[in-house]
Amino acid sequence: MKRLREEVKNAGFTYEREDKAVKAIEEIFSLVGSRDFAGLRKLTRTKLGSAMLDLAECYGEFTEGSMADWHWSTNRDGEIIRYSRKFDPNQTIIPKDFEADLQFHKDAAQQYKEAAKSK
Repeated sequence: MKRLREEVKNAGFTYEREDKAVKAIEEIFSLVGSRDFAGLRKLTRTKLGSAMLDLAECYGEFTEGSMADWHWSTNRDGEIIRYSRKFDPNQTIIPKDFEADLQFHKDAAQQYKEAAKSK
């Protein structure tokens, strides 16, 4: 928790604002941690959700015993990948295999619809 407070101070929040920021980040971590896999995927698709995942990762990175990797999913081969990455101003937004993963999920949804129709 000390490292988290230091990072909040480095971002320019001091005194009562520091306490508010730490509490807010803790609450966001709790909210993200309560999501199931489908809920985490939904978070990756919006700017707000991605920001919440970033804050949850910061909390996990700067506190002991907390999960620090929240931007993950599986690709077409079942390998765990990151849907989106930690913030880096020099980094592109869309991961290189996003389009292939998106097509995989569209195909799976179509197969599910066809299977449901045949019942």
